[in-house]
Amino acid sequence: FMLTIFETKKAEKNHLKNLIALAKADGQVSPKEMEIISSTGEKLGLKESEINGLLEVITINDITVPSNDSDRFDQIFGLV
Repeated sequence: FMLTIFETKKAEKNHLKNLIALAKADGQVSPKEMEIISSTGEKLGLKESEINGLLEVITINDITVPSNDSDRFDQIFGLV
């Protein structure tokens, strides 16, 4: 059970990183994109400073592809 919680949190953080990478793909993060990123980060228990730190370092090259089909589908659905 504990491993499942850890894996879920890791997947959620990877999803947030992918959201940031996607938002930065066009060279700018729109206010709506920032709203979604902030909301997602807050749901993960991250502070605004932590979210902003990720915004500074994440690039489009940092996308992490989930390891199984179910997680891939969930992430694609969330990104769209």
